[in-house]
Amino acid sequence: QAAAASAPPRAGFQELVMLAPLKLRVYIVVACLMAIGSGLGMPIFMILFMGLIDNLSTADTSTLTNISTTAVIIGAAMCVWTFLFQALFVYAAEQLMSSVRTQLVTAVMVQDMTWFDMQKTGGLASQISSDVEFIADAMGEKLAVFLNNLSTSVFAFALSFWKSWRLALMLLTLGPFMISAAAVTAFISGRMQARIDKAYTTAGSTAFEVLSAIRTVTAFNAQPREVARFGS
Repeated sequence: QAAAASAPPRAGFQELVMLAPLKLRVYIVVACLMAIGSGLGMPIFMILFMGLIDNLSTADTSTLTNISTTAVIIGAAMCVWTFLFQALFVYAAEQLMSSVRTQLVTAVMVQDMTWFDMQKTGGLASQISSDVEFIADAMGEKLAVFLNNLSTSVFAFALSFWKSWRLALMLLTLGPFMISAAAVTAFISGRMQARIDKAYTTAGSTAFEVLSAIRTVTAFNAQPREVARFGS
């Protein structure tokens, strides 16, 4: 209970963004708006595709050519748009990772000696490296894909209600099952990732201890025991 009470609070999206400089925050906001706007691409393309199918047997060649040309132009524009906001997210995530890493090292260096006595030196370095990479991964490609898929879903449902509200209501009945499946998957993935992170931290600490005292390990012929401890 005491350990749970003294556990540090988790940082949310807003706290992570506030760790970045002002210029980087502007990049993140612009990238988020671009990712949300990109969700319009697929619904618009589906409208054009529906018009193409409906007029395939009745419209003349010029009408079909205009619809196809418009679809190609929108597709090309969405490719460029998606590349731009994905690149902006990756750049912002890398810069944020550098900023967070610097602040973490600075915070560690000012700790009391008693705090270092409670930590594993090799495990601490491995933990900082893995945590910073997780932050960059979450703030980069995953955030871009999440915002893009979310906006696409919202615009697609709006389009479906506009075209056929009865069919849209029928599709909404599947929503709770899809959300439940996604929640269970996210929970299981989070638990597995926590166990993997803990295992990597322990392994990094063990490797650091062994390599720091490799002469002693070799003198006592303890290589098999240390390899087994590292593997466990």
